[in-house]
Amino acid sequence: PAGFEEFMLEFATELPSPDSPPNPPTDAEIRLLLEFAPKHGIHILPPPDK
Repeated sequence: PAGFEEFMLEFATELPSPDSPPNPPTDAEIRLLLEFAPKHGIHILPPPDK
């Protein structure tokens, strides 16, 4: 969606190389995601109940 690139510029980090697998997110990264997402019109939903 329009504006998503602004969210990625604010939140994302660059991988060391294109074939590097991403690391699992840390608790701090998840908190930042939840903070930054609404500023960009992104709604993060909780995981579904199992």
